[in-house]
Amino acid sequence: MIENTRLYIQRLFPDHAASLELLLATLKYDLTPNPGREDVEAHPGLVRDSKDIPVALAAIRAGADYLVGTDRDFTAIDESTAELRRYIKAMPAGLFPREVMGWTSKAFSVRPFESSTFPSNARTRIGRTTRVSAR
Repeated sequence: MIENTRLYIQRLFPDHAASLELLLATLKYDLTPNPGREDVEAHPGLVRDSKDIPVALAAIRAGADYLVGTDRDFTAIDESTAELRRYIKAMPAGLFPREVMGWTSKAFSVRPFESSTFPSNARTRIGRTTRVSAR
C-alpha cells in the first residue's frame, strides 16, 4: 500500500511527494503483508467495493486501531460498512487529527511535518496507531 500511496501522491499531488517521504521517514510503523486471494474472497461483504477488501483486511490483520482515509466505502456509517466496523474504527482523514490526535487548527497552520508542527505526544500516538500494508 505504501507504493500505491506514492504513485497516487506523485500523480495527483506531485508537489507533496517529498512531504510524504518525510512523513514515512518520521513515522514508526509496521509493514504488513497484503492478504492472499483466498482471504479476500472469503470476505465479500467486508466493504461495499470489493477492490477495497485487501486494504481493509491488511489493516485488520495488522491490528490497527484505525483505518483512516477519504474513501466513503470505508468511512460511511451505514450497513455497507457494518462488517468492517466490527473489526476496526474507520474514520475520515479530516477527523482523525482532531479527534484522535487532539490537534487543533493551529497545528495545521504551519508547514507540514516540521517538528514544531507536532504536539509533544504525536510521535507516540502515531506510532501506536499506524499500520501499513506492504505492496
